[in-house]
Amino acid sequence: MEFYANAEQEFNQPKELEPLEGEICPQFIRCGKPGCRCQHDRPHGPYHYRIWREGPRVRKVYVKATEVEAVRAACVLHRTLARRLQDVRQAKTQLTQSMNKEWRRTQRLIIPQ
Repeated sequence: MEFYANAEQEFNQPKELEPLEGEICPQFIRCGKPGCRCQHDRPHGPYHYRIWREGPRVRKVYVKATEVEAVRAACVLHRTLARRLQDVRQAKTQLTQSMNKEWRRTQRLIIPQ
């Protein structure tokens, strides 16, 4: 009985988000069928797509209505992590420059020219 209780607890745990590049964009579509309301009145939708860039190409994938919020959260997570990584890289560069400057100063004190 204990096994089933643990399994149920694991099943009910929220799944970790995997960071996804891009953004969620709602789009309206014209289907192309003759006589459809979308040709003259209002298009179908909104349909949600995740759009991101891979090198020079722009990629687009349909996101189910039930998954929009989860995918949006994963995209926000990716942007947050990318900003943090950029901050860490900038701090590393500043630290390296500072250490190099201090090293050169120390070398001048040890080995007079």
